[in-house]
This record gives sequence, C-alpha cells and structure tokens, in this order.
Amino acid sequence: MKQTLKWVLIGILLLGAVGLGVRSFRALSGPPLHPWHTFVPTELDASELAEADWSRYLAQDKAIF
Repeated sequence: MKQTLKWVLIGILLLGAVGLGVRSFRALSGPPLHPWHTFVPTELDASELAEADWSRYLAQDKAIF
C-alpha cells in the first residue's frame, strides 16, 4: 500500500511537471505582442495618490486613456 501510494504521487508530480512544461512552451511560442500589450501607463504613485483628490485622479486617468 505504501509503495503504491508513493508511485501514484510520483506519477501525479510528473504529470503536473509535464503539463506545466507544455503550457509554458505554448505560451512562449505564441504570436508576438501587440503595442497595447506592451504599453505601461504613467500612473500616480502612492505619495501622489495620497495627496490627490478625485478630480486629480480622473485627470490622470483621462491622460492615460
């Protein structure tokens, strides 16, 4: 019983590792990213956000979009 459980757990771990490898390969071999995937907007940092009011937040949001 103990030996069987050990091999079942090893099999599950191997299947998980193979599944993760296949998923990683498929994710990395996809088409190139479009510009909207790589754009990083300039958002308010924590100190600016703490000092900002709602209109400042909306102005920054409008500038981003």
